[in-house]
Amino acid sequence: EILFTLEDMKDAVNGVKEFNYTVREVLGSAEGYIYDDTKYTVTMIVKLNSETNQLSVEVKNNVVPGFINYYVKPVEAKIEATKTLNGEKPTNGKFTFELTAEEGTPMPKANAEGKVIVTNDANGKVVFPAIEYTLEDMKDAVDDKKTFTYTVREVVDTNNREAGYIYDEVGKTVTVTVSLVKNEETGIMELVTNVNNGVVPEIKNIYVEPEPGVIKATKTLK
Repeated sequence: EILFTLEDMKDAVNGVKEFNYTVREVLGSAEGYIYDDTKYTVTMIVKLNSETNQLSVEVKNNVVPGFINYYVKPVEAKIEATKTLNGEKPTNGKFTFELTAEEGTPMPKANAEGKVIVTNDANGKVVFPAIEYTLEDMKDAVDDKKTFTYTVREVVDTNNREAGYIYDEVGKTVTVTVSLVKNEETGIMELVTNVNNGVVPEIKNIYVEPEPGVIKATKTLK
């Protein structure tokens, strides 16, 4: 409540004086919150009745400031690939794969060596643990979208290659695009992910069966 006195009316014009105020939210820093930075100008008109020496106050345009904040929940996404051996499903756990990205990129929980390592299942699927994305990861997003780039690569022991195998050693690039959108049904701001536009990279190995070779010769004795 604002209390106006006669002293406030010293430079009034014809007994009327306007007072302008700015109302805004003091922005916080809690993680996951989008704060409303709208500023409202509220004008109060104070009038002095010269006959009664009474002051009256009215709010110009009846402006009632309103502020809407949002809490944005984290969202998860999983990066997958498929593995084939001569075009068929490989044995469960036969091959090993690593997920890498530039420093600062959201990643799944790493192992004790600081790496994200998995093996294929019996269907040839390669599934890495879920990656969590938060509102804080979107700080430098453009048009409320941000793309994170990852590389899926088969781990090949160069000192202990299995005989007959031709490995696919080319890293596969996978992108995860995170968008901040407003759910039109609930009115809630949400994070939505798009993993590689739905394309699952395939890592192909080839196994070549050994083929016995026979060397023939002739011998004559004269």
